[in-house]
Amino acid sequence: MNTMLSILLLELKPGKRTGIAVVINILATLTLYLVFVVGLGELIPRIQLTDIDIWMFPGIIGLFATFMAFNLALQDTYRMVCETGLIDQINSSRLLTRQVYFIKSLVFLVESFGHLILASITLWIVAGIRLNVGYLALFWFYYILGLILISQIGMLTGVISANIKLQRGLLNSLIIAVLLCSGVIVPSLRYPGILSQIIYYFPTTIIIEGGRELLTFHNLNVIYLPYLIFIDMAIVGIGYTIFRRRLSK
Repeated sequence: MNTMLSILLLELKPGKRTGIAVVINILATLTLYLVFVVGLGELIPRIQLTDIDIWMFPGIIGLFATFMAFNLALQDTYRMVCETGLIDQINSSRLLTRQVYFIKSLVFLVESFGHLILASITLWIVAGIRLNVGYLALFWFYYILGLILISQIGMLTGVISANIKLQRGLLNSLIIAVLLCSGVIVPSLRYPGILSQIIYYFPTTIIIEGGRELLTFHNLNVIYLPYLIFIDMAIVGIGYTIFRRRLSK
C-alpha cells in the first residue's frame, strides 16, 4: 500500500507540465466560451427559455473535461505499452498488474477532475454567471462518473492503438465529434427521427445532458446514475483485461 501511495504521489507531483496544463486549460475554456457563448449568443439568444450563458456552461465544461480525460489517458497508456523499457519496469516491480492499472486510472481521474474544476472556475469568473454553489458541487461529483468512463475508454483506446497502430490525431477528432453530438449545443431529443433515440442513450450524452440537468435545471433523471455506474464497471473490467493481456506479452 505504501508503495502504491508513493507512486501515486510521484505521478501527481506538480511540475512544468502542470503549469502548461493550467495555461492550456484557461485558454481553451476562454476560446470555447467565445465560440459557443458569444458567437452562438448572437444567433441563438435563447435556448429552451434559458440564457445561453447558463445553458452552455455545462456543455463547455463537459466538452473540455471529457476530451482532456480521454486524451490524457490515451497518450500516457499508448506510451506505456509501446515502450518496452516501461513494460519491463512494470513487470519487474513488486506491483501487481491490477495495482498498476488502479494507480494509472486514479492518476487520470485526478488530473481530469482538476481540469474540470479549473475550467469551471475560469468560465464562472469570465462569464459572470450566477450559479448555485451546492449544485455546482453536485455537478462536479456527478462528473466523476463521467470522467471515470471517458478516461477508461482512453486507456482502452491507448492499448488498442498500440496494437494496431491507430492514428491518435484521428481518434481525438472522432471523440470531439462524438462529444459535440452529445448535447453540448443542441439537446439530443431535438435530433430528427431515430437519431434522437440513438444519441440520447450515448454514455457521453448522459454525462453532458445529466450535468446540464443538475447545474441548470437542478434536476436529474433517476436512470442516469445507475446507467453510468453500470457502464463504468463494465468498461473498467474490459479495460483491465486487455491491459493485463498486453503486459503479459
